Amino acid sequence: MDISGYRGGHYHRSRSSGLMPSTYDPKRKPRSRTSVSLASRAVLLLLFVVAAGAGIRRAMHRGDPAGQDSGASGGKGASSKRGAAALPPPPTQAANAAADARREALMTSRIQRAMRIVPVYRGAGKLETFPHFSNANRLLLASHGRLLWYRYDADEVQVLHEGEGVYYGAFPGIERGVLGEPSTLWVVSRPHNWRPSSSQEWLLHLDMDSGKELGRVQIASKWAHDAVRRRDRVYVCSTGEGKVLELAFPNMTMIRELPLFTLREHINTLGPTVDGKLWGVLHNLGASSLVQLDLASGKEALRIPNVGDKAHGLVLWGASILTLDSDGGALAQVDPASGAVRKLWQMSDGGKYLKGLCVVDDIAFFGIAARTERGRRDDPTLNCELAAFDLRTQLLLWRRQLPTKGLLNIVAAPHLVVESTTYSINTVDQIGYRSKKAYGEALDVVHKWQLHQEHEAQGMQKVAQHGGGRAADQGQEQEAQHGSGATGQAHEAQAAQQGQQGAGARDAAAGSGQQQQQQQQGTGVEAGAGEVRQHVQQGVQQDGQHEEAGQQQQQQTHGAAADDQDQQHHQQEHVQQQGQDQQHEGRQQQHAGVARRGLIEVEPVAADDPLAKFPPRLDPVRWSSGLPRLLLSAKDKEHGLAAGAQLRLLRTDTSGLKAALRAMPDTDWNEETQRVSNAWIEGRSKVLIKFKPGARSIMLIFSDQSGTGVYRFPWYDRFKQWVEPWLVQVLGPGDLDKVMRLQLAFMPPHSDIKRHMDSGGYAAVGHRIHVVVQSNPDVVFHVCESQQAAQAAGRGSTDTPTCVPLHVEEGLVFELNNRLAHSVTNGGDQPRIHLILDVSDTPRQQRQLRVGEVCRYVKARVVCPELEGQEAHGGGDVLRR
Repeated sequence: MDISGYRGGHYHRSRSSGLMPSTYDPKRKPRSRTSVSLASRAVLLLLFVVAAGAGIRRAMHRGDPAGQDSGASGGKGASSKRGAAALPPPPTQAANAAADARREALMTSRIQRAMRIVPVYRGAGKLETFPHFSNANRLLLASHGRLLWYRYDADEVQVLHEGEGVYYGAFPGIERGVLGEPSTLWVVSRPHNWRPSSSQEWLLHLDMDSGKELGRVQIASKWAHDAVRRRDRVYVCSTGEGKVLELAFPNMTMIRELPLFTLREHINTLGPTVDGKLWGVLHNLGASSLVQLDLASGKEALRIPNVGDKAHGLVLWGASILTLDSDGGALAQVDPASGAVRKLWQMSDGGKYLKGLCVVDDIAFFGIAARTERGRRDDPTLNCELAAFDLRTQLLLWRRQLPTKGLLNIVAAPHLVVESTTYSINTVDQIGYRSKKAYGEALDVVHKWQLHQEHEAQGMQKVAQHGGGRAADQGQEQEAQHGSGATGQAHEAQAAQQGQQGAGARDAAAGSGQQQQQQQQGTGVEAGAGEVRQHVQQGVQQDGQHEEAGQQQQQQTHGAAADDQDQQHHQQEHVQQQGQDQQHEGRQQQHAGVARRGLIEVEPVAADDPLAKFPPRLDPVRWSSGLPRLLLSAKDKEHGLAAGAQLRLLRTDTSGLKAALRAMPDTDWNEETQRVSNAWIEGRSKVLIKFKPGARSIMLIFSDQSGTGVYRFPWYDRFKQWVEPWLVQVLGPGDLDKVMRLQLAFMPPHSDIKRHMDSGGYAAVGHRIHVVVQSNPDVVFHVCESQQAAQAAGRGSTDTPTCVPLHVEEGLVFELNNRLAHSVTNGGDQPRIHLILDVSDTPRQQRQLRVGEVCRYVKARVVCPELEGQEAHGGGDVLRR
């Protein structure tokens, strides 16, 4: 079957231009042939002879070899110079020509290196990339109504093409500009598969900047949902027939069909890889799967089930695959080796649908649409959102509504990489989005809103504790335990509702490609209908006094010059203001519990797990990273295990730090070495020997017993390359200045840590977080019920306390209820190493210790040589973050 063009199986274009091929117009009427008189023919022949003679003379004058050949059959004038033209050029001319060629080649090479031009593949398995200019920060969006460019650094929209039905997969053409950049693209255009009036489906060839149609090829697909290119092959997803079509590029002739799937499996995304494989997403009208095809054999090689519900999108990011759990409203990360699925971001508001995925500079861009009936997906009033999720910081940067005029299907960057919907893309640092002011402003908005959320919720917690008594405290704990999901839903639902505003104005000017900006009062940040921006606008601007208080809190966290009394005064003043305004409680419920979900929320423990009987009580305020934390007011003997024993946060890769510790001399764990090379606090050995015999530690940050005097050790810089990314990942940038203690704990093989509970101010006001750096299956970690809680439950004080084992697998990050008795047994042959972190709810100032400095633990205070007679938290070199 011939599917390659309008007639005769040929793609109609001019062969005289490789950059701008002409378009065959089927409506153009062929011109009738007219007769030409003999005299006219003679005049034309004479003109041709004169022009040919002039060209030959010019060629011979320049020493052109082509001119010599022409002169051999020319007229008299040409033959008179035949002998001179036949002579070889002088040596100086040949040398000059060679030098010119070398200079030109060198200049071309330099230009290519300077502009990062990679016009061809370099070696097997390489991706074809293009030079990156100022337009690197734009994305191609294909919807049910139009094809458009979106500049996310400037919030500009340019409609490229519309009026040709539904648009799907896009990839660059073979044509290049003068600097090697692609100048054309191909995109699928087909009728809507809901009661279509036509069955013809096309690959449109468009100019990348103007959208001018340069040609089109009809393809033998049914309900094509994707089209991708890899080198000289194009793969089309024929969803309605369950086939994958393989076409030759650039003439788009059929090579073969791979009828491997059914209509119900609904294959909707394709991703060719550099090793000759082809990944695909099987929608399955429900529980979705990833499938890998071997292109050499044309057979299925691998299938990974349960990656999402009605999933779309497939991007290879590092060693994992990112996909969209479309019906579940989540961005998911899949490990192709184990099949494990981890949700990186989860929507709380219902009624949304995710589709279209592209990753640029470790930022995942994907579409968010309102759920609608299939027949209304091409409704021009349906304008979808584009979301940006930072994969490095695990933060949602923004959500912006754009004039898509239909369901958003594809998010791509064909001007950067050929396989832009299959592989994550890295641009040049100087022009990447992360180097732009717009990225910094978006991140500042996120952090500002998070700090405001935390500041406001902390004030409300204090008001409830002081004004509402025990009943208010119990109500807050109940909200922390049961209300976080509802508040998150209310938060994102209101953001989505407000995100509908302003789309009409942007849509009106989108066709002309003018810059669309929305002004946000009080934030100074250019707009989009982003989720975070609405929260700042709603939560900060409604009350100018609270915006000022939030700014004071932010200045404190970044080290504004203020003593402890002034800080306490500001906090008390803020609490009084919040106590007078009863509307703040509703805003707290809107803002609490958003951003990221902890491991315990994504992967709840099994019903037969002893921990399932004691779910942790969560604080309504989360870390600025978005992760949850335990409710401090419930961490006491009275609540016992009812407050929860363990809060699992996330899993991380500890191989780098583990390798560094193994390569480190064993003596570095000893006191003698650290007294000389690090710093040391003496006076704690009796307690350690009593409860932790044989255990050793490396102090990086440590505090006095109250947690107010905090000291940073010289070896912090030695380990910060591994430690700081975890701090950002767990706490977030807004809480890094609240660290009280940070230490590496070494537990030798076949040893025990006796049952004990942590006391003192640092334990009462802090969250104890463990990172399991190295472990083995024979490590057992128990947390036990307190005697007071057991008596309250009617079990009596003589009964054996109830103890539950914790999850302590390598790479796990969890918060421990260290106000309860706990013990550890390492029955394995390998040491157990944890990174242990204590974090307060309020900022702490850190004093830098010098190499070899030895301080003493005296009456629960840390006293250093030059601070004799002073408070531990006063004097010295103070570090502020």
